Amino acid sequence: MKLQLTRHSSVIILIVMILVTILLGFHYQKLVRESLINGQQQAGLMLTKSYANSIWPSHAGFVQRAASIKHDNLRNSDELQYIHRDLRRLVRGSNILRVAIIDINGLIVYSTNRERVGKQLTNDAGYQNAVTGTIHSSLSFHDAYKSSRADLERRYVVTSHVPVRILDAAPVEAVIAIDFDTTTLMNELNYQQIQTIGWLVLVMALVSLLLYGFTKHSDQLLEKQLLQREKDIKHMRHLAYHDSLTGFPNRTSFNEHTEEAVFRAKRVGWTMAVMFLDLDRFKLINDSLGHDAGDQLLCLTAHRIREVLRESDLLFRMGGDEFTVILEGVKIPEQAADVANRVLEVVSQPLELQEEEFTISASIGMAVYPRDAKSAEHLVKCADAAMYRAKEMGGNCFSFYSQEMNERFENQLKMETALRRAVTNEELFLQYQPRICSHTQKIIGTEALLRWKHPEWGIVPPSRFISQLEESGLIIQVGTWVIREACRQNKLWQDMGLEPIRVSVNLSSRQFRSESLVNAVRSALADSGLEPCYLELELTESLLVDNTEHAISLMYALKELGIALSIDDFGTGYSSLSYLKRFPIDCLKIDRSFITEIASNTKDAAIVEAISTLAHNLGIGLVAEGVENINQAKLLKGYGCNEMQGYYYSRPVDANHLASVISQQNSLISPTKIA
Repeated sequence: MKLQLTRHSSVIILIVMILVTILLGFHYQKLVRESLINGQQQAGLMLTKSYANSIWPSHAGFVQRAASIKHDNLRNSDELQYIHRDLRRLVRGSNILRVAIIDINGLIVYSTNRERVGKQLTNDAGYQNAVTGTIHSSLSFHDAYKSSRADLERRYVVTSHVPVRILDAAPVEAVIAIDFDTTTLMNELNYQQIQTIGWLVLVMALVSLLLYGFTKHSDQLLEKQLLQREKDIKHMRHLAYHDSLTGFPNRTSFNEHTEEAVFRAKRVGWTMAVMFLDLDRFKLINDSLGHDAGDQLLCLTAHRIREVLRESDLLFRMGGDEFTVILEGVKIPEQAADVANRVLEVVSQPLELQEEEFTISASIGMAVYPRDAKSAEHLVKCADAAMYRAKEMGGNCFSFYSQEMNERFENQLKMETALRRAVTNEELFLQYQPRICSHTQKIIGTEALLRWKHPEWGIVPPSRFISQLEESGLIIQVGTWVIREACRQNKLWQDMGLEPIRVSVNLSSRQFRSESLVNAVRSALADSGLEPCYLELELTESLLVDNTEHAISLMYALKELGIALSIDDFGTGYSSLSYLKRFPIDCLKIDRSFITEIASNTKDAAIVEAISTLAHNLGIGLVAEGVENINQAKLLKGYGCNEMQGYYYSRPVDANHLASVISQQNSLISPTKIA
């Protein structure tokens, strides 16, 4: 994006300055003219008063009877010679070019230019003003001017018409018209004006150059910032839509591309397929060789798969050891089968990890549009079901979706129906896992965890029903209930006289995107009477990927309620560091994957230490999740982790059990006292 700040602003400023300079020049010229005219007017007044006082009485009679004298006789009258002689004494050494005496009827009785004697000036504006008693002066320029002494060129002349009277209150007896030569003065003033304007223009040009330099520098900085912002946005979008480990598109990207592919297939009327791939025995290699080896295996396998796919095929990593492929333009299912066979072959080729050779395989499920499903969501579920069928067949094979696989969907539907009944029949309940202060070993907080007790199935693990809640949309209703119940229970503990602690609640992605979230939290606090500072909402980093600006706005809206916000599973997301300075975060919960091997894995230890230092420097609280033994607890305390949570201290317990522990925590807590 190119900005035009430099050119536009500099040109506009320069034009404005020039216009201001021109206006000032005209204003200055006007003031000079007025001052010049006033000065010459005063000189004419003084001359007229001198004439009226010393000379007029001897010539008044002649002027008054001049109208009765013939023009030729008037021009040749000796009296004019006397007037000329007397006036010459008065104007000697002055800048007066011409003098005329006019009677009250407008007749020029005397003029230094004899040709004008005897002419009438009844329509002359200057004379008309003077004969009524008002002095009138005007400035004019003459290319040629004829004076009594010589013919002149290019002259500035101030003409003043002054009434002649003996006393100020006396009637006007005649008018004296005087032409003053102001050429020298006007030329000087014009030169000064041009010089002044020139200096002003020069100064303003220098100012414009300075402004140009400043705006150009600002322009460059702004353009650089915008370019960097565009790069950052592109980078963040890449991170949001790509897997950080393999570099291939991720689940979010897959969902969007699948919708688009189905739409194109529906519009054009062609066939397309989705391939769902899961690596066999990956967990065994990952657990035996470690996460680094597992990550290396995933990267190598992903690139191998990409090499045997068609150019139009799209590969995605869904997470863990799962991959998906979108195959467009598949005319017959056998074409998809050919691709699947090539993938199985390349995946099963030996690869070297940590100087040892390993062989893995994959299970592939495929679903074809429109044969198996009419929507993108259903098509993916069909491919997933086909993949599980391939697993059941022993792996290292592929399976197309068939109607017999409906049983799995029926089980999902059954689960969803049971969940809806669970909400209505109050089969859902909360357990609480304490958060322990690493220094006092006392309970200072707790995490509310959702549990389900089915009347026939018994306790259903969260891993079986949480995702179903999310997919069905029930998570909004259930999540609101969890927040309300956690607030109610925490206030109940306080009413029992227990020491106040903070309760934290996990938010799902649908909850976080829900427009009713802020109102739901506000209502839960108001109805329970719990002070906002004793409620904490936990967000996962993945929630902050999509629509970051909306996430920031929502987090600040939640913070305005007075509650605390924490980031769960910190360190596993796409931009852990970038959002710390943007989002209003109160606490970080270190992901358990860094805690599990902290005592034996130097990299995990270094990461935990770095996160702890970062949190302390930013003034953010820190909680370590998944603490399962004393060695982990000691190391975490040494790294400055001030809160801990995990089975070493306590499994999740019911509200009454936790209340009894809180009421008795007068001494150090050990795992046996809670669990």
